[in-house]
Amino acid sequence: MACDGVNMVRAPRRGGFRLLASPALLTAALSLLGATQAAAQFVAPPTYTNTSTGLAHQSSSAALFDAGTRFLDRLGPFATSSASKGANYNPEGGGADAPAQQRYRAWFETYAMQSRTGAQGTFTGDERRAYGGIAGIGAVLAPGLSIGASVDQGRTKVSVTGAPQGATIDLTQLGLNASYETGSWTFGAALIHGFGNIDSARTSGPSQAVAGYGARLWGAVAEANYFIPLPNNSRLVPKAGLDWLSTRVDGFTETGGIDPVSVLDQSSHRTRLFAGAELGHSWLVGRTIYDLAAYGKVVDVVSQQSATLQLSSVTGAALPTTIQGVQESRFGFETGTTGSVFLTETARLYAIYDGKFREGFQQHGGTLGLELKW
Repeated sequence: MACDGVNMVRAPRRGGFRLLASPALLTAALSLLGATQAAAQFVAPPTYTNTSTGLAHQSSSAALFDAGTRFLDRLGPFATSSASKGANYNPEGGGADAPAQQRYRAWFETYAMQSRTGAQGTFTGDERRAYGGIAGIGAVLAPGLSIGASVDQGRTKVSVTGAPQGATIDLTQLGLNASYETGSWTFGAALIHGFGNIDSARTSGPSQAVAGYGARLWGAVAEANYFIPLPNNSRLVPKAGLDWLSTRVDGFTETGGIDPVSVLDQSSHRTRLFAGAELGHSWLVGRTIYDLAAYGKVVDVVSQQSATLQLSSVTGAALPTTIQGVQESRFGFETGTTGSVFLTETARLYAIYDGKFREGFQQHGGTLGLELKW
């Protein structure tokens, strides 16, 4: 620092301050620019819409009808009586009527089925896979009059088409059935009640929105069939009847994810008429009776109310919305085949294929079973 009289030269000091200040200002400017770019790239989390949130819940409600319908089909008199009756009509004598003391029967089945539903409205479609087992016992109370009770324990896995959503349904069903034979006629009815849990999950932002809630169903079926013996150990069995199903799904609130929702209770019901026929044939090989049958029936849904989902955002990020449940088309066709082996007069092994077809829906199922009488 130089001094000229009373004046001091401070230029070098001012210059040093500027050299220190310039890098600091540059660093601050770069930091501000980076923060601005990050803010510009930030996207607010999406709120739910009726096309992205309730799909798994729609599918789960419809899957309950699959389970209930299948159980009703297995309890109807058409499903259990025609093969044994056809063998007993065998004119060659190999299928002679079982001894009178065989008043009781028990059956055990394991099954699997796969269903696909097409898109409708905001619902993108789904695939459902189910498997389970049935055990039952029955008794003859009087000539021609039989009753039975059974339990079905099944699991259904739901996968939504085009969306990372799914659900698992564990369902227990209890059933009572009765049938009465008079001449060539058989009249039967069955009642069922089911209860279980639904666990759903869907990808919601970086995590999942999950929920667990209860489900119940009630159902009934009544039908009649007429046994017509044909030449060469064959038979034709026309049939007709109606069934009814009602389901109820508890309300729930999802947890997790960026857009959890709350859903109110849901109820559905359906009534159907059906008519069709079975064509079967029995033959004797050694001391063993074999039986093969095929059936087909047309189905008319005469009344239907599908579940309506009322969704509310837990976070308040969106207004409540209502979503229509999955609808069944009015008309459908069902078909299947049954193969049986009568090992003895008291034991029968059987395998069943069932197919259900209607607009926007198809289902394929298989069953393996054992029936014992004593």
